Parts: sequence; C-alpha cells; structure tokens
Amino acid sequence: MKLLLILLSFFVSLDLFAKLPKESLQVPELVAIQNRSNYLDSDLSFYLGWLPSDSFYKGVTLGLSYTKFFNQYKAWEIINVQGNLSYETSLKSEFDNLDVDIENSSLEGKIEPITYIVTSSYVYTPFYSKSLLFNQSLVNSETSFILGVGTVKFRSTQAQPLISLGAYSRYYTDIGRSWKLEVKWNFHRDSDGYIGNYAFVGLAYSMQLGTPPKYLIQKERIDD
Repeated sequence: MKLLLILLSFFVSLDLFAKLPKESLQVPELVAIQNRSNYLDSDLSFYLGWLPSDSFYKGVTLGLSYTKFFNQYKAWEIINVQGNLSYETSLKSEFDNLDVDIENSSLEGKIEPITYIVTSSYVYTPFYSKSLLFNQSLVNSETSFILGVGTVKFRSTQAQPLISLGAYSRYYTDIGRSWKLEVKWNFHRDSDGYIGNYAFVGLAYSMQLGTPPKYLIQKERIDD
C-alpha cells in the first residue's frame, strides 16, 4: 500500500511540473547597468598641449575651454582657446645654416609657426566606463568625440578657417573634477584654397561650474 501511495505521489508531481508555465522555470536575467556616478552640467578646462606634426616648428600650448552639457551624451564646447609657444626644430636650423630658401605650399609660401587656435565644437559621449585600478580603486571614465569649426592664426599671415576632428578620454577624480586626454586633427584652408593640417595633443584639468543631478549629490552624502 505504501509503495502504491509513493508511486501515485510521484506521477502527480510529474503532472503538476509539466503544467507549470514556462516563464516560472526561466532564470531571471541579471542586469548590471547603473546610472553614471559622475556627470557635468558645464565645465571649465585648463589645457597644456603640444603641436607635434610640423617639421619646422613644434609648439607647446596653454589654453582653456568652456563646455555646456545638454545631457549625459551631448554637449557644446562653446569656446576652446589655445595660445602657442613655438620653437624651431633642428631641421629648420639646418636649412637656415645652409642658407637654403624653402617655401611653404600654402600661407603665401611662408613657413611660420601657429600663434593661436580658437574652436567651437559639438561633443558626443556614447561611452561611459567603470574600471578597477590595481584591484583597489574604482575609476570612472568616458570617451567623447569632437567635431568643431574655428580659426588658426600664424605668425604674420591672416587667420585661416579650420575644421577640427578629434576625441578625448575623461577620467573623474571627484563628482565635479576630472582630467581629459585629448587628441585632435585640424584642417585649415588658406586664401589660395590650399588645405593644410596639423595635430594637437592636450591634457586638461576640468572643473564643474553648474549643479550636478540630485542623485549624485545624494550619493556623495551617503558615501561620506
């Protein structure tokens, strides 16, 4: 009799299991997406840069920029100003010592260093990351792409219009503080229609000027 009851219970259990909806048997999907821990409303960045691509003049730049963020992904870098402290390369000195006349294919044939660069750019930020540094510290970062227009001024020629393409990686040290590593390639056009180009590499320290979202302020208070 006991054996009959055991067998009956077993088959009833199988029947109930077969009638369970498939959804109840599925393992819940784990989602690891979280809100950004850092977000800027507007920022002021202080730059130290380098112009490495000219064969005759290299440049160390000092500059600043102001950026307004519309949301977490889109921003307008309203102005970016870079002043250039140029120096001659050894190649330029060698030509001068040989008393050889060389001409530029643009800029009225003059070979001159850049004095300043002014741009205004659209900034798009599709990537936000959290990384573990040496298994001890969490680093929040983001990657942005830049498309801008502006002007570049050489020593004794008129300012030339330019188009700027680039990207930067931002690394947060606090809610409103970060470092940016930026790379741009700028294309300028002179009055004769010649298109020249040069690279810009910059390191910037950024400060939050606006008010961050409330959830970030609340998070900071909880962490403290």
